[in-house]
Amino acid sequence: MPVSLRQMEVFRLLMQTRNVTETARLLHISQPAASQMLKELEQRLGLALFVRAGNRIRPTGEARALIEDVEQIFVRMGKMESRAAELRDATAGSLAISTIATVTGSILPRALASFHIERRGVELCVNTHLARDVVQAVLREEADLGVLYAPVEDHQVAVEPLLRTQMVCMLPPHHALANQTQIDVKMLADQTLIVLDPSVSPGKLLHERLPGRRLRTAGVIEVNMSFAALSMVRHGLGLVVTDPIILLSGLADELVVRPFEPTIELTLCMVYSRQRPLPRTAVRFVANLKAEVAAAVTRLREAGIPADIV
Repeated sequence: MPVSLRQMEVFRLLMQTRNVTETARLLHISQPAASQMLKELEQRLGLALFVRAGNRIRPTGEARALIEDVEQIFVRMGKMESRAAELRDATAGSLAISTIATVTGSILPRALASFHIERRGVELCVNTHLARDVVQAVLREEADLGVLYAPVEDHQVAVEPLLRTQMVCMLPPHHALANQTQIDVKMLADQTLIVLDPSVSPGKLLHERLPGRRLRTAGVIEVNMSFAALSMVRHGLGLVVTDPIILLSGLADELVVRPFEPTIELTLCMVYSRQRPLPRTAVRFVANLKAEVAAAVTRLREAGIPADIV
C-alpha cells in the first residue's frame, strides 16, 4: 500500500508537536487513529521515525532526514491548490484567440486591454488569419475562440452573432465622388475599385451584389485584407467598399466615408468548438469582448453608420 497524504500529514505534525494526542486534536481524529497511521507509515517505509521519551516522542535521525521531502510535498500541494483557485477564477491559465485583421486592429485590442488589467496572470495568444483559417484554428484547438464575419458554414463550430452593420464606401478626400452624400453602385462604373476577394465575407457579399464584369472595364484591384485595401485608398489608387469596423482602428481618419447602395449587411460573430467547452478564461474574456462590441456600436452610430448589437 502506498504512503497516503494523511499519513504524511500525521508525520509532519508530529515533527512539530512531538505529541500524538496534540497531533490527533489538530487533525480532528482520535489518538488511536493517529498512532495507527504512524505505525502504518513506519511499516511502509521500513523505518522507525519516533522513539518514546517520557510523555513525549523524539524523532529519529531518519525522520529528520525525511521531513524536508515531506514539507516539499505539502508546499507543492499548496501551490497546486493556489493554481487551481486561479484557474477557477480565471486569473491564470491561457487564452488563445484567432481572428481577422479588421478585428485585430480595432475591437480586439480594447477588449484585451481591459481583460489584461483584470487578469494579468493569463497568458494571451492572438493570431490573425483569413476567415476560413480562423475556423480551422478553432477546430484544431489552436484557438479557444475566433471572431470573424458571417456566414460561417462549418457546423463543427458554434456561432454567436455579436454585431450587425452595413458596408460603406471609403475614398480619398480629393476623389471625384468625395462630395457625394451617398455612393451608388452605378457611380462605380468609371472608377478604379479596390475590392476584397471572395475568400473573406465582405468581399464575397460585395461580389454577389456588384455587376462585376461591367465594373472591371474601369479597373479593379483585388486584395484579401481590408487593411491592404485601406492603404491603397490612402495612396489614391481608388475607392473601396468594405466593412466599417475598420474605421475604429483610426487608419481611415483621413478618408471620406459614405453610405453605400445597395445596402450590404455584415454580421460580426464569435465561434468556438462544439466538441469542447470554453475554458474559464475564454468565458470571462467574452464579457470584455461584448462590452467593447457595445462601445463599437455606439462609435459607429456616432459616425452615422447603422450598427446594432445582435
